[in-house]
Amino acid sequence: MWFHRKKHASDEKKKIKKKWSAKRKGILAIVLVLFLVSGGVLTKLVIYPTWFAKDTQEESRTMEGYVSKGNIEMTTTVSGTTTNGATYQLYDLNLTGESESGSLVVSKVNVSEGDIVKKGSTVLTLTQSSVDQTRQILESAVESYQTDLVQAKVDYEEAVAQAKSDYRTNLSLLSTAALDYQNSLDTYEAAEKSAKKDLTAAQKTISEMPETITSYQKKIKTLKKKITSYQQNIETIAKKEATAKKTYESKKAAYDKLQKEYENLDTIAKYLESYNGKSNVAEAKKEITSQHTGEKTALASAKTAYEKVKKSYEELQKKKAKTQEEQTKAKGSLSSFKQKVTESKTTLSEAKQNLKSYQAAYYEAKAAQTKGKVSAKETYAQSMSTYQNASSIYEAALQSAKDTLQSAKDNASSAKARKKAFEKMITGNTIKAMQDGTITAVGYSAGDTLSTTTSIATYSDSSSITIPVTVDQADMQYIAVGDSVSVSLSSSREPLTGTVASMETTSSSESVSSVTYIVNVTVDNASGSIRSDDTASISFTKYTLKDVLYVPVSAVTEKGGKSYVTAKLTDGNTRQVEVKTGEDNGQFIELKSGLKEGDTYVVDFKN
Repeated sequence: MWFHRKKHASDEKKKIKKKWSAKRKGILAIVLVLFLVSGGVLTKLVIYPTWFAKDTQEESRTMEGYVSKGNIEMTTTVSGTTTNGATYQLYDLNLTGESESGSLVVSKVNVSEGDIVKKGSTVLTLTQSSVDQTRQILESAVESYQTDLVQAKVDYEEAVAQAKSDYRTNLSLLSTAALDYQNSLDTYEAAEKSAKKDLTAAQKTISEMPETITSYQKKIKTLKKKITSYQQNIETIAKKEATAKKTYESKKAAYDKLQKEYENLDTIAKYLESYNGKSNVAEAKKEITSQHTGEKTALASAKTAYEKVKKSYEELQKKKAKTQEEQTKAKGSLSSFKQKVTESKTTLSEAKQNLKSYQAAYYEAKAAQTKGKVSAKETYAQSMSTYQNASSIYEAALQSAKDTLQSAKDNASSAKARKKAFEKMITGNTIKAMQDGTITAVGYSAGDTLSTTTSIATYSDSSSITIPVTVDQADMQYIAVGDSVSVSLSSSREPLTGTVASMETTSSSESVSSVTYIVNVTVDNASGSIRSDDTASISFTKYTLKDVLYVPVSAVTEKGGKSYVTAKLTDGNTRQVEVKTGEDNGQFIELKSGLKEGDTYVVDFKN
């Protein structure tokens, strides 16, 4: 902690002026690295003092630094004078958390100022009822907190089990999310493919069907020609067949007639053979035999002609039948192609009618796929984020459960410690002297209630010094007995650490407008190096501004009711930036807006 900042800055400026005269010309750059501790944060400032020899022989000095982020310790500083050392016997059994009725009441003060006492002798006698009541309250607190601890352990196990279950659930959700994500993509892709298939099919039908219909129509035309040709062939064959039939029938009739005549002659010849030996019969037989032979030859010839004509007729019949069969088949094909033409025309008409709806459905499916992919990806990303955070969430849940359990343990431990401290401090219903020595002050009278802000007794102590200081009422809320404070003595440049030994509970100030209290601070003086009547500054830490932006107080200037900081730009120029400031501790000041961490500020000490 730095004290007398303004005086120090003034002295430093005089030294610099003495060392560097205005007659020096050119530019001198000196880099000084200062480590300033504030709020437990080590801040590194790089200072670039630059002097310019001008015609006016005017000197100027500037300092550059960076806007920092960290903690600022808010302190209050008061002055006092060192006195002979004292040791304070404190009442540090704080029963506030147990019950207001848990208070120890003084029945009798057994020592007076100036008494020489031995360690263990009685200093105060307490009322037995207040001792018994306080002991009962402390014992009840131990039992209560122990019960709470048992329940806290059960709650801890349940919380751990739940955290593990949630963790496993989060992990399983990722695999489910991955499947859902892929299923969504597949669904949208299938819908898009289906719509595209319908559209493509319609487009293909419209494109190819006219050619197919034309092809069918050509085949129909060809078949019609074939059918006509078959019909002509059939008719021609029919005519030939009719002629052949007549010839066949004529030849057959002639053959049949000759066959009959031949059979008749054959009968006659056989009959005449029975009249063998008669001349007239022989002649008749000869004539009939000759005629029979001629008829037989004619019959054979007629038979050959008949069979030839019959064969020609039968071939014409077969040819006619085959031609008729081919004609029937051609007519079937013709009917089939006509049906195909009709169906193709219907299909083409439907494709043309459905084309726009297929196009709309396809574009809609395409848009839905694009939108669905984004939505599915976002959902998956959320699940992935949950998965990635599962571990930290699990750890946080475990930590919370541990903190709750630890709090219960601390409460139980604290209750036991208070009970133990009570039993250690109280002997029967008395409080004993903590050491041998001379009593210089007693903090209580009969009927008073013990308080942590008032010491029980004060003993003279040459191994320490006491610094009584006057503290404003507004700052008393930040001070407690046992606090460590920073002490600066006028006889020493080294800062010391003291302890708040006691505090007044009743103001000793006579002013109504300014209420103050006396706070006694002790500093170890075992070496004997600290003398009495030395001026001392005591710095009490009130609170901490955590994680704030700040700059030195000297970097902020006021103008017209507004605050400004000179900022250095990237091109090397500077400009005044309006800032909104917060609290300061005399050394650093909080910046609420205007600049950001890492920005460079410039302080002109001339201004």
